Formats: sequence, structure tokens, C-alpha cells
Amino acid sequence: MKTNLIPAGSVKIDDINIGDSFISIATSDAHKGERSLYIKVDMFSYVAKCNPRAWPDSFCYAVNLASGHIRKFNKDFLVEPCPNACVSV
Repeated sequence: MKTNLIPAGSVKIDDINIGDSFISIATSDAHKGERSLYIKVDMFSYVAKCNPRAWPDSFCYAVNLASGHIRKFNKDFLVEPCPNACVSV
């Protein structure tokens, strides 16, 4: 039996605007399996100088706010929008 663990109200990451926050399951070793808060970023404006890898345009990019890691997502990956997230540095 398969269980759908995608929360109701999820949307494709491609439908979220740059700078918007969302929740997804982390994949990094330190936070693997945890629900983490991300902010969607623009590969060419914010990430390109830090990450020289040439990833195809069929992906969206986000920063995990717990680890600071940049993560790529397929454009049709479902995430949970978090429009009222408050992040302070």
C-alpha cells in the first residue's frame, strides 16, 4: 500500500514566486527527512556566483534556511507554501 504524504494545499514549486518561502522535506545528511523551511531563489541573480555548476533550466532553486544549502527541485515538485513565514537574521 502506498501512502500519499504530500500535504493538502501543495503546489508546484514552479508556481511559487522568487523570494517566497515554502516547506519541504530536507535531503541533506544533517537534516534528512525533516520538514525544513526554504526560500526560492533565482539561479542567475542570487546563486550563480556561489555555485558554478551549470544546471539545466528545467529546475527551480531554493535555499534551506536551517542549513544554508542550495537545493535544486524539478519544476513539477510539490511543496507546501508558507506565505506567513517570518525569518530574522
